[in-house]
Amino acid sequence: MGTCFSKEESKREQIEELKKENVTLRQELKKLHNEFGGENYVLKDDFAEIKKMTAQVTLPAMPKNSSIKTIVGKRVRFIGDVDDVTEEWPGVLGEQEFHTGRHYWEVEVGEKQSWRIGVSSKPVAHGEANREMLGESYWMLQLQDEQLSARSAEGEINLQNEKPWKIGVHLDIDKKNISFYNTETKTQIHSFSLTGQRTIGFGFYPYLSPGSKDRDLLAILT
Repeated sequence: MGTCFSKEESKREQIEELKKENVTLRQELKKLHNEFGGENYVLKDDFAEIKKMTAQVTLPAMPKNSSIKTIVGKRVRFIGDVDDVTEEWPGVLGEQEFHTGRHYWEVEVGEKQSWRIGVSSKPVAHGEANREMLGESYWMLQLQDEQLSARSAEGEINLQNEKPWKIGVHLDIDKKNISFYNTETKTQIHSFSLTGQRTIGFGFYPYLSPGSKDRDLLAILT
């Protein structure tokens, strides 16, 4: 009996040691990535944990804005006049409103020349979300004239990241943070802190704008 107990105890100790070694190895790996310029790289296991938070995101069937069209609740394209500057950033909010927890979704931007992807905490009727209607309640990535940038009420930051093909959006409401990922390279593009009065008492809605430079689709993949 004592021998069996001793063996079980030894196994538990070995398991605990392996767990500690695994944590140490992960810390060392992250340190190496930082030292060699890979500070935005997301480890495979960490990215898998983020993807466990995948949420169903859908778009309204008939957005009020007539310059965009949604298809089967998952795709949106610009159908307006490309020469009309007043239609530069027609947008749409997702039908889901998130109040707590973590939520993740992916959007394929492909070779589009312009787009905006992010969240807004300002509800808008019929899913319409034009630039003027978002006010100060938005946090997004933008591509325009081959320049990738991060935009919010605090201003605009030009980013040096390569142009992504697919973007992962991770909204962590409890920690008041939203992060954007290049899903193919498993790197973080940018993150925002969701703080301030404009986040109090509101939920968060997925936001997409196909821009007005082309008629290619933005496609929600989750």
